[in-house]
Amino acid sequence: MRNAVVSLGIASCALIAASALADDGTKNPPAAPAPATAPAAPNAPAAAPASGKSDRLLNQIAEIRNEWTKTRGADAPPVESAEDRGREQVGRLIYSKVTLEFEEVPLRDALRALRRELGLNMTVFLLDPSGKSQRPGFDGDQLVSLALRAVDGRTALEALTAFAGKEVTWQIHNGVIEVGPRPHLARQDAREIRVYETTDLAIDPPDWEPGKTIQRRNSDEVIGELVKMIVTHCEPDAFLPLPATRVDEETGRVVPRQHTTPPGERKEEGPRRRNPNTGATANFKPEEAQIFVNGRWASIQMKDNNLAVLAPDFVHRAINGYPAPIPPPAAE
Repeated sequence: MRNAVVSLGIASCALIAASALADDGTKNPPAAPAPATAPAAPNAPAAAPASGKSDRLLNQIAEIRNEWTKTRGADAPPVESAEDRGREQVGRLIYSKVTLEFEEVPLRDALRALRRELGLNMTVFLLDPSGKSQRPGFDGDQLVSLALRAVDGRTALEALTAFAGKEVTWQIHNGVIEVGPRPHLARQDAREIRVYETTDLAIDPPDWEPGKTIQRRNSDEVIGELVKMIVTHCEPDAFLPLPATRVDEETGRVVPRQHTTPPGERKEEGPRRRNPNTGATANFKPEEAQIFVNGRWASIQMKDNNLAVLAPDFVHRAINGYPAPIPPPAAE
């Protein structure tokens, strides 16, 4: 039995951290030995050498294997809802023990190998290598050299995405793991509202130091500081205000960003940048106005000690982690 405690949020601001009790699984059987080759005839011509690309491809994936540390019974019902499918994807990342070694492997191939080994449902947003398409993504041809021993799948996934740069991360959307640049993962149709109950966090504990009088904060003031901490530490780029200008797709000119939709024009992306009454993009002081944040990818509103957060999944993960993972089936 091996205990593993896993938090998928940021410790300083996560409200509920995901944790798991992992059991040792059965190791995969060793690979079958390669068949022996017949000796070449004494006067036979030498075989033509393989191309450099083929040699490199043969040695790219030196090793990748996994053993599950926890599985669910064969008689367990299959997952059906998008929420449960997402929890199972988290389970495949958490209840796995991955060993891999890549040497100058294209990042796209390394992610594909991890996806196949763990049985993940994964979408990877890559740039078009031909340059003909302007689809959002990252460069999948950059080479990866990486060796990991007995790590969980989440560690392996984040180690690989780190090669793509700071802008790239992962999230779960409709039960599928998405890997790509944050601006694309934060697209409008990937954002959802989640309500976080914060009554217990809104209590300011008293200070019983003798001879010292301290004015305790009320619950709104405590929540204001909590929201400020979330904005500062949990994916802070998501809460930056939208820029005041944008580039017009047809003319290429820099024009003011509009927040209303004139008839016949495309709806602008992102929440409103400013409170129409104060001109502010955020307020953390309840004595001045209601607590709120309107960012380019995420927004927060406070109501009766509840925080309503509109954001993509990778922002919600930083705030609150994931619910209890579902282990993969024992048949695997």
